[in-house]
Amino acid sequence: TQRKPWPKSVVFGIPVVIIAIATGIVAFQAWDQSRRNARFDEIVHSETPHGNISDVSLLLDYLDIKVSSEHAGRTLGKLLDVESGDGLIIARVPRMKTPWGKKNLVAAIALRHLNDAYEPVLNLLGTTPEPDVRAAIWLALSRIAPATAVTELIGKMQNATGDELR
Repeated sequence: TQRKPWPKSVVFGIPVVIIAIATGIVAFQAWDQSRRNARFDEIVHSETPHGNISDVSLLLDYLDIKVSSEHAGRTLGKLLDVESGDGLIIARVPRMKTPWGKKNLVAAIALRHLNDAYEPVLNLLGTTPEPDVRAAIWLALSRIAPATAVTELIGKMQNATGDELR
């Protein structure tokens, strides 16, 4: 028995449909990234940035990108109307991977006076070897640590270098 060949519409149609879907996905991703970049530029260049939980998430994503990290951290620290995003900010502390991301995240935490971030930031101190990041952590801890933590912090200061505590 001889098989009947596939119709030409199927042979040519399936690859065309696959290419169209792939092109659509790539176009959507490019449009979405363009929209995110435009929103990032808008809030970063605002004197008094107002935002929402989506903006907090956006800024947290830009913290890990070296060229945008400092602007993202500074803006996150002064972003208004997003108290509901404070938990999201605190939750990112142990998951931040890059040194510049850690440094600018703890700077934002210090600017926002997120006292609930004390434990995660303190834990970050124990796993961070970079002196400039450790200095930023110490600065954040000086602003968010509860009064009851002074003895614990003094004990940890004995292991710190002079560069960290400048």
